[in-house]
Amino acid sequence: MSVARKVIVVAAIASVFDGCATSVGVSDYLRRTRAEILADPPLQVLRTSKGNVVLAPESWGSRLLQPCSRSSLGQGGAYWVPTPREVELTQDALTQHFVSAPPPSSLHEWLNLRSTNAQFVGVVRDGARSVYGSYMPKQRRDISWRQLPLSICDGGPAYFGVEVDLASSRVVSLEFDGCMCRSALANDSLERSRD
Repeated sequence: MSVARKVIVVAAIASVFDGCATSVGVSDYLRRTRAEILADPPLQVLRTSKGNVVLAPESWGSRLLQPCSRSSLGQGGAYWVPTPREVELTQDALTQHFVSAPPPSSLHEWLNLRSTNAQFVGVVRDGARSVYGSYMPKQRRDISWRQLPLSICDGGPAYFGVEVDLASSRVVSLEFDGCMCRSALANDSLERSRD
């Protein structure tokens, strides 16, 4: 590929991502033409009372769990596509967390989940099953959130990730982009330490 063609592809990617930097997934797109990128069919959206969700394929798992400007519980041993019922359980656990724990001081109030889009993937870690959701504001103008695992760098607290243990229906991790606002979990025994 010529240098000029690579510049065109990079410019096309920048327009697809609405000017937001991404750390994961862009390298895959640098090897593809603009037509190939735009030819990817978007994933079907599951519309719930608590926001729009795409059920991410297993292949997205490791990328979703490597967010650019927030922590996660790390990679899973395996991934699966969550069911609509598992999405509902995850959203219910997050909503319950919002009711039972105060938001980080830099947020002032919890975000309205109905104003979000999310990518959900199932995670198996040491035999335990959980669902990870990567949330972003609905006002994103592109459909790339339905075509690849997004990792927005320094998107601010409107971009966040949550992991819910399915056996206990509890939030085990809640992290926000680009800020030092980490939620205290409702069950402190689930709190993980930072190195």
